[in-house]
Amino acid sequence: MDHDWKPQRLAVASVKELEALQMRDGPLRKVHVQALARAMTDGQDVPPIKVARIGRALCVVDGFHRLAAARSLSREAIEALVAPMDFKAAQVLARVVNVGHGAGLRPRDKAKAFASYIDAGGHLDANGNVKSSRAIRDELPGLYSHTQILARLRFHKVRPAYDLEEAEGSKWGRGGWGYPEDADHGDDGCGGDKAGHRNAGAVLSVAE
Repeated sequence: MDHDWKPQRLAVASVKELEALQMRDGPLRKVHVQALARAMTDGQDVPPIKVARIGRALCVVDGFHRLAAARSLSREAIEALVAPMDFKAAQVLARVVNVGHGAGLRPRDKAKAFASYIDAGGHLDANGNVKSSRAIRDELPGLYSHTQILARLRFHKVRPAYDLEEAEGSKWGRGGWGYPEDADHGDDGCGGDKAGHRNAGAVLSVAE
């Protein structure tokens, strides 16, 4: 994921915090904000925040706690790395950079990050087919194991790519998913119809 990052010193008041770019569920961790504020006060090296320039708006994608710490200290400016991108690219970046670092992700944070990934179509390849669980795991390092990803796909009513899973040695067989073996069934095996799948339009090519 390459972006043309440029170091800039930004006015704290100019940086927006969009909920759609916050992969954590619920409020920021006060303890972590306080720890960062102490580090800033003591002159410790705190990494610059990452900011997406979406049109004319400056939106933080990495560093919500650092930005909150700067606000708590009434800092007027903050060091940042800024790159132009569209909103979807900013969502993808926010999801990736917030996995496995900083304050860490709680289970509900991980669930929100994965839901964002599904909503953005990150689980589909260029042909609209579902990626393997291992490929998804590698795109979201530290989020879930490949078997946990299979479970999350089921939760989101996404049929796994059985051929890829079997080719990569997955121990999860078709029988364990509760999906109908006949792809022509109207029921998706999860309480809805095939049109309700997140991989709708590619069901036949990625299922049985």
